[in-house]
Amino acid sequence: MTAGGCLCIPSETETSNNITSSMISYNANFADLTPSVASTLSPTDLVTLDHLLFSGEALTSHLAAQWAERVTVLNTYGPAECSVKATFEEVGKTSGSTSAASIGRGFGMCTWIVKSTNHNQLVPFGAAGELLLEGPLVGAGYLGDPAKTEAAFIEDPTWLARGGPGYAGRRGHLYKTGDIVRYNSDGCMTFLGRKDAQVKINGQRLELGDVEYHVRSNIIHDGLVQVFAEIIKPQGSKKSLLLAFVYTGGKVLSSNKQRVEKTKKLTAGLDERLGSKVPSFMIPAGYLLIDHIPMTTTGKTDRRRLREMGQELTFEQVMSLNSRQAQHKPPSTTTEKRLQRLWASVLGVKADSISANDSFLRIGGDSIGAMKLVGLSREEGLSLTVTDIFKQPKLCDLALVLTEVSSTDFDTIEPFSLLDHDIDSQVARNKVAELCQVDSYQIQDIFPCTPLQEGLLALTAKRAGDYVARYEMPLRRLLT
Repeated sequence: MTAGGCLCIPSETETSNNITSSMISYNANFADLTPSVASTLSPTDLVTLDHLLFSGEALTSHLAAQWAERVTVLNTYGPAECSVKATFEEVGKTSGSTSAASIGRGFGMCTWIVKSTNHNQLVPFGAAGELLLEGPLVGAGYLGDPAKTEAAFIEDPTWLARGGPGYAGRRGHLYKTGDIVRYNSDGCMTFLGRKDAQVKINGQRLELGDVEYHVRSNIIHDGLVQVFAEIIKPQGSKKSLLLAFVYTGGKVLSSNKQRVEKTKKLTAGLDERLGSKVPSFMIPAGYLLIDHIPMTTTGKTDRRRLREMGQELTFEQVMSLNSRQAQHKPPSTTTEKRLQRLWASVLGVKADSISANDSFLRIGGDSIGAMKLVGLSREEGLSLTVTDIFKQPKLCDLALVLTEVSSTDFDTIEPFSLLDHDIDSQVARNKVAELCQVDSYQIQDIFPCTPLQEGLLALTAKRAGDYVARYEMPLRRLLT
């Protein structure tokens, strides 16, 4: 503006309804957009545009390469607590995923990378850690919220006050961004994700950004593909599921049938490709094709709305939106049908929604669920272990290792037969009866100690009381 430029700010109506027309009418040659908004535009339509700044969200390599063919692309980073342009990096035409994720160097402030659990410890060069910003652009804190200010803004971390070789110690006011980054060999930083973006599904921790990257990389599609992974709990389901929302360009899907068919076509073979690269818990239970990306008022992807969209679906609807549905195979054998019913009981879903091709671990099962499944199987006279479930998570495969339990599977263990052969059982019985102050006929069996128990008893004999605990539990009076 100091050089004679004109700042154009489209109205909310213009940005919501037709931002392309607004940019053309303003002859915009320099724009600052979020990746979500930029993905809805076509570079060939904006002939006057020379420079495009990406802000507010992580930039993907596909989107960067698409725009870099036509304009100069700058990937910028910065939190509102400091400056929305705290770092920047120019992205070239040949940028890969690494350079697209690069947020460059600090601009007007110092950048530090510390251990995510301890801001008083710097991480080695190239290691991942939390980004801290320092400089005159760092805010003083949150107005009227001292607790939040204390958690995010820090003073004089030990490594800064101590200094280093050739650098005197000093004081400083820094902001903890909550973003995980690492330094590259060229001194630029790569954005890896949010510190709080790690979620837990089926007992396993994962980064949603990792899921999004692998799904996006393995979808075979010529045009734009954006992926948003979220944990949802479908209607009528006890278990949470990993759902991937896929956007491919905004073509309106006129019916649910059309959506399902297009989803099947887009995700055909996707699970098999993902299975060769990531663990099974990182493979989404379903893929929901969306015809628009919900936005917040600041132009970022509205992930809360995405979760709401997912939670409006039933478990059966989610199962109909996956790449395995094209090969949906009802259980055919008696064992498969019994196993299907047991799965449904453990997962809290309808039995007919479970295919013989489904994986227990991908449709909501976890280690606790596996233990419940083993227990239910045992009640029905079926032999199954947790190891079997994790080795053969697919229903049709698990049915092959499932066997009937017969009475001959277990040997009868006679009382006192576990004692060493050189021990007279009657003598031992009398000794135990004396110690317990009961009659010998009341001693029904004697079990030998395990090696651990032998060690505990030996230590207790040496130092009495080492492994003795006393707990007093007050009982409330019964109310009449």
